[in-house]
Amino acid sequence: MHLHYIEDASGDLVEARELCSDACHRDYAGSDYQGWNGCHEAEHTTYCANCGVVIPGSDACEHQRNNVIVNRFHSDTGEKCACGQWIQQPSSYLSAYDIAERVQPNEEADAFISEGRDGYSVTVEQVTIARGFDTERRAMFHLWQWCEEHSYWPETWSVNERGNTTLLVRTDNPNDPYTYSDISYV
Repeated sequence: MHLHYIEDASGDLVEARELCSDACHRDYAGSDYQGWNGCHEAEHTTYCANCGVVIPGSDACEHQRNNVIVNRFHSDTGEKCACGQWIQQPSSYLSAYDIAERVQPNEEADAFISEGRDGYSVTVEQVTIARGFDTERRAMFHLWQWCEEHSYWPETWSVNERGNTTLLVRTDNPNDPYTYSDISYV
């Protein structure tokens, strides 16, 4: 595994991104590439911040451990192995930090979970697919199920009653299907 270090203004390490190869590291970092930083081991299974391919840890299934294809093209649907584990995550699963400069809310292509007077509604590509949820978490769960059923994973945004918009990041856990990123628009 390769690591890309992110430092604050004073030079302190604030985050490290896992990457499957030096080629993905170069592509991900662009002009911030700091040189080869490979041969790191992953204790737990993780995924490349650039292409989404599995980086097997000690908890990986046999299929994940035997995957030798790295530096893949992004995939809208991803790839799962025979036992249902990700070999490559869909591009919508990539960390919001990794796509911050490329992502802006797009009503014509994205999904939105919006808070209103009548509860939370779920909209995909400007079509309301459900409304009236009493909690945002229930709306998130409904959207997660809809995406699984339709094999479609659009960028997903949470919109509060003031119109502030925050990018959500999908998880593999249907009981906690989305987490908040730090990408927000007011």
